[in-house]
Amino acid sequence: MLIALSMLIFLLLRLTPGDPIDAYIDPNVPMSPTDLANLRKSLGLDQPLPLQYLGWLQNALMGNLGYSIKRLDQPVLGLVLSRIGPTVLLMGSALVIAVIAGIAVGVFSAVRRNSIADLSFSVFALAGISSPAFLSALIGLYVFSVRLHWMPSGGMLTPGEEF
Repeated sequence: MLIALSMLIFLLLRLTPGDPIDAYIDPNVPMSPTDLANLRKSLGLDQPLPLQYLGWLQNALMGNLGYSIKRLDQPVLGLVLSRIGPTVLLMGSALVIAVIAGIAVGVFSAVRRNSIADLSFSVFALAGISSPAFLSALIGLYVFSVRLHWMPSGGMLTPGEEF
């Protein structure tokens, strides 16, 4: 399944309008056609799509995800690995809060079965399960960051610092 998905994404990216080399170079810096051809060859973009995919897959399996477009001197794998700690912290915190809140609401709803509160929690839970994750995230970002100012809208800060 992962191979099929990676093939589909690779193919869809190649079918998008424009040339992959355009994202790699600065449009304000003039390059000769010979330089463009050399760059295309060094990146493997002069090969047929199946060979490009196999080369990309081989590099990805070996941990070489290329270099960042915005930070040309930094490998993508290093940038991804540098964000694993905050991501695990965020996931763990969310899981702990969800389990505690879920157990508390479940016990409350079981004790007050078929009450207005039980039905309200059931509707809220059904809406939460049914809505896409990105929509819930955007609503949470708007409520807790923009309206209530409880947390920053992006990035990670040390607790107690101003944002």
